[in-house]
Amino acid sequence: MVPTDITPAARVNRNYELQDLYRTHPLREESILKRIVDQKGTLTGITELDLAEDRFTEITDQNHIGGLRFVKDLAQKARVGPDTNILDLGCGLGGSARCLAYFFGCRVHGVDLSVERYREARHLTKLVGLDHLVTFQCGDVLRISVPRQRFDVLWGQSAWVHVEDKERLIKKWSKSLKAGGCIALEEAYVKRTPRYAAERRNLDDLADRWKSYLVGLDVWTEILSSQSFEVFCKEDLSTELSELYRKLIRLTRTHVMTGVPRSEQKAWELAVKLVRKGIVGYFRLVAKKLR
Repeated sequence: MVPTDITPAARVNRNYELQDLYRTHPLREESILKRIVDQKGTLTGITELDLAEDRFTEITDQNHIGGLRFVKDLAQKARVGPDTNILDLGCGLGGSARCLAYFFGCRVHGVDLSVERYREARHLTKLVGLDHLVTFQCGDVLRISVPRQRFDVLWGQSAWVHVEDKERLIKKWSKSLKAGGCIALEEAYVKRTPRYAAERRNLDDLADRWKSYLVGLDVWTEILSSQSFEVFCKEDLSTELSELYRKLIRLTRTHVMTGVPRSEQKAWELAVKLVRKGIVGYFRLVAKKLR
């Protein structure tokens, strides 16, 4: 399901809406560091693990489904190693980028639209001593220039859904991959077309709250095929999406996680409902560039 009547002005407005969303998001530098200080009493000597893991509150720098575990799983599927050079498009706070550098010793360059996310990503990376491996850039991925044949992996976790023109995104950034490079992607998707008006309203509501453009998995695979990629790993992770949002709902209702905007909580509830109905899912895929 791709909106066909989105004007350039509407796209610009959606970008502003997305940036506003993250200004009030529960996962921000301030809330993450407060959680660490509350638990440890100090920020001295903290590592990326302190930022990335917290089973009690889920207030971490991993603003995507599956957290640290999914970063490591996706990296292994993409065969990431110390010599791998990764480009993380839509890197947010840089959580995935730092985890990749921390666990695999690789280099990562992250790009994000939000000035606040960019600044916080840089500060958190310096705080945990990974700025020699991880760098960041603030910009619109559809507008900034593309370095040719520099990276081994194009990385996206719960980020590319915010881009309306997915074919343009992949066509543009595939040029940054070296020969034999790959795309490593995890994303929410439309698992089945809504049958009833109420289902469609719920799906449209979720897409609006996420500031996203949800499409079917077949759309992604067709685009990849048209750009000379071969998918060699494809997994359905919809259960994990539902489980995470169920947990976050419990944490807010028991006041373990506080300060979450009602609009964010409503998005979690909608996502759980739509996963249960088989309308929304979450996938992982890795695709190799053939030429």
